[in-house]
Amino acid sequence: MSHTIESVHFQRLEEFFFGEEFIESFEKWAQPHVALFDDEALTGGEQKLEFMQVYTAFIELYESKLDAFVKEQGLDMGAFMEAAKAELLKGQGSDDCMSNLAARPARIDGHLHLWSDGADWAEGASPPAALQSVATIDRYVADAKAAGIDGAVIVHHHFPWTRADAALGIDHEYVRAALERHPAFFRAMGVADPRLGATAGCAALVRLKELGFSGVRFSGPLFAQVEGGLGGSIGRALFARAGELCMPVGVMAFGGVAAALPAIRALLDASTETRLIVDHFGFFRQQGEVQREAIDALLQLASCPRVFVKASAFMRVSASAYPAVDLAPVLRELLDAYGAERLLWGSDFPYALLGQPMPPGASSAPSGDRAGLVPYHAVASALVDWGETETASANANGGAASARESDLNFAGGVIPRLSDDELRWLLGGTALSLFWQSSASQAPARPKAA
Repeated sequence: MSHTIESVHFQRLEEFFFGEEFIESFEKWAQPHVALFDDEALTGGEQKLEFMQVYTAFIELYESKLDAFVKEQGLDMGAFMEAAKAELLKGQGSDDCMSNLAARPARIDGHLHLWSDGADWAEGASPPAALQSVATIDRYVADAKAAGIDGAVIVHHHFPWTRADAALGIDHEYVRAALERHPAFFRAMGVADPRLGATAGCAALVRLKELGFSGVRFSGPLFAQVEGGLGGSIGRALFARAGELCMPVGVMAFGGVAAALPAIRALLDASTETRLIVDHFGFFRQQGEVQREAIDALLQLASCPRVFVKASAFMRVSASAYPAVDLAPVLRELLDAYGAERLLWGSDFPYALLGQPMPPGASSAPSGDRAGLVPYHAVASALVDWGETETASANANGGAASARESDLNFAGGVIPRLSDDELRWLLGGTALSLFWQSSASQAPARPKAA
């Protein structure tokens, strides 16, 4: 279908859904369902279940009517929905309810890992027993949909069970398959392998870009294997090439960002274009202790507008289980320094499913079965749950959580709860600006469903 999508189509859509014919047909359809709510014999739980069934049926009816309308107009559904969202987000939609629905904040998991259930593992190696079968493409997409996630950024890895590749250093085939199967839902960061050298390493970045990767990860342990380390000549060459390819670079400073600060500054000096993302709060917790110098290093980097920070992998930097409320003071410092538009949330799935803080110095999951894993939706809702968790805890002790119920109370003072705008950026807007959209100034718009 090649018809041009114009404003007249949105006018017709409004007439279609808000015209007398559709409203009358909907009221006729809804009458028996609504009547059920007047049945005094129904318990509260039964009423909730009935509501969910009615809601689901309504969505199905709406989608079928919309599909019929688009086909009647001779339009392509995907192109129509993209144009409709753009129209509404510009404020041109004439119905407030529809505009609010289209502008609902996106939920993007900005950091996760995927691997197969064994088909492509390196000989003699495998993921931790607890996580061997939970990180497949299909399993994650199902969990993400159930948790209300609209899109996700896969960060490839070089764990021992990942096979080698002559051209790329690390085999990227499984992640490439995820991008191919869910091109709108997924974005991915490949692994830059400095062991290839500057020339071959830069060529590998070009190939990753051709394969659909949107960014690249610089892993501290890999760069430790080459002369000069992260900030050496190879690292600087790869960093500059990534900027030329419009690929943000994620830096995993596993030993803490304070120790990596000189190397990070060397990278930033090597390119005025490349955007740099510090992973996992800069690993400010080392050997079970908060490293204040790592937090201070993150705050120093805020002066460079090309630096972003992932508020990710709570179990690596928190001393408590989900929702890891003890991270709120650090996140507030980062918000004050960077602004929400330069911070993004990421789960670190599937390691996040462990639920509890990882042992000091641990880089991988402990052995064991899946019995102790927390559900992904609990991980995905951690930031949103902070205020509710603290308030509930305080009420249980017979007191108020803070000066205002929407604040979090800590020994060091009152930490304001995240605002709606901050959540909008943290939970999706920043990731969208980095990986789905060309400019951070654009209003965040949800990717297509998986």
